[in-house]
Amino acid sequence: MSDNLVEIVLGDLESRQLGVGDDAWNDLSRRVDIVVHNGALVHWVYPYSKLRTANVMATLTLMELVAIGKPKTLTFVSSTAVLEKDHYVSLSDALIQRGEKGIPESDDLEASANGLTTGYGQTKWVSERLISEAGRRGMRGAIIRPAYVLGDTQTGVSNTDDFLWRLVKGCIQIGSVPDIHNTINMLPVNHVAKCTVLASLEDRNPLKVYHLTARPLPRFSSFLATLSHHGYEVSKEDYLTWRIRLEQSIMKNDPQDNALFPLLHFVLSDLPSSTKSAELDDLNTTELLKRNQLNDHCSIQAAELAVYLAWLIQVGFLPPPSKPGNSLPTLSLDHHMKKLISRTGR
Repeated sequence: MSDNLVEIVLGDLESRQLGVGDDAWNDLSRRVDIVVHNGALVHWVYPYSKLRTANVMATLTLMELVAIGKPKTLTFVSSTAVLEKDHYVSLSDALIQRGEKGIPESDDLEASANGLTTGYGQTKWVSERLISEAGRRGMRGAIIRPAYVLGDTQTGVSNTDDFLWRLVKGCIQIGSVPDIHNTINMLPVNHVAKCTVLASLEDRNPLKVYHLTARPLPRFSSFLATLSHHGYEVSKEDYLTWRIRLEQSIMKNDPQDNALFPLLHFVLSDLPSSTKSAELDDLNTTELLKRNQLNDHCSIQAAELAVYLAWLIQVGFLPPPSKPGNSLPTLSLDHHMKKLISRTGR
C-alpha cells in the first residue's frame, strides 16, 4: 500500500478517458470507491457547442468509469444555472406564498428543457439528465446544486474571475453601486465542500439531489453596502442611473480597464431581472447535515465579507479603501500564494 495520502493524476476534460492512459484508467476503475465530478469549463458567453466536450462528454466519461471495475458512486457538482428560467422564479414565488421553501429537490427539470439562455446552464442541464437517467437504472450517487460559491471564510482565498467580485470591482471603479434588492444565494466554498463530501459518503439508493442555499438569504443591496462600510467611495443609485454611469465610464476610458467589460451583455441587459432567481427547498441537504450533527443553516456574514475584501486587496485585485471605514482584518499569505501572485503579476 502506498504511503501517499493524495495521489495526483493529471488529466484533461476534453480528452479521451480525461487524458488518462489505459493502464492508469484501469487501475482507477479497480481502486476508486467514490467519484466526485467538480470539473467544468465555466464561461458566461460560450455557447453549448463550445462547452459540450469539457462539460457533457467528460461527465459521460466519468459515468463510464463508475460503471466498470469495482462498484462506485458518482457525486456530480452541478449548478442552479439549470433553474434559471422565469418559470422557476414564478413557481418559487407561488410555493413561498403557500408557506413552502421553494423549488423542491425532486423537480424533474422538464421546464428547463428549452429556454436556458447560457451554454453553461445548458451543459449542466444535459449532464444532470444523463446522471438522473443512470440513477434510475441503478447508479448510486448525488447531484449537488450550489449557486454563487465564494472563497474560504478563514483565508479569504477567492476566485477573482467570479461574477460577484467582478461586480464589486466594477462598482469601485465607477464609484457607484446599483440599488438591487434581489436575494443572492451565495455560500462559502468550505460549506459547499463539506456538503459535497458528506453527500458523497452517504449510503444511498436511489440517487439524490441536494440544493445548497444560504439561510437567511442575503440581498445584493446588503452585499454591496459592505463597500461603503469599509471606506470605499461608492454611492448607491437606482439601476438605470448606475447603468448609464457604467456605460459612460467604459466609453470614456479603455473598456478593458473595467472589470465588468467581459460581462457587459449581462449587466446592461436588465440586472434587476437577470439576477432574480428562484428560492430553493433544501430538505435533503438539511437532513444530511442533521444526520452528521452539523448546523443546517449557513449564510455569509459581514465579518466573512471583510475577510474576502482583505484578501482581494492583498493580492492586488482591489485597491485599498480611500477613506476611513470599518477596519479590515490582517491576513498572512502563505509561501505558495506569494509565489502565485508574483508569477501572475496580480
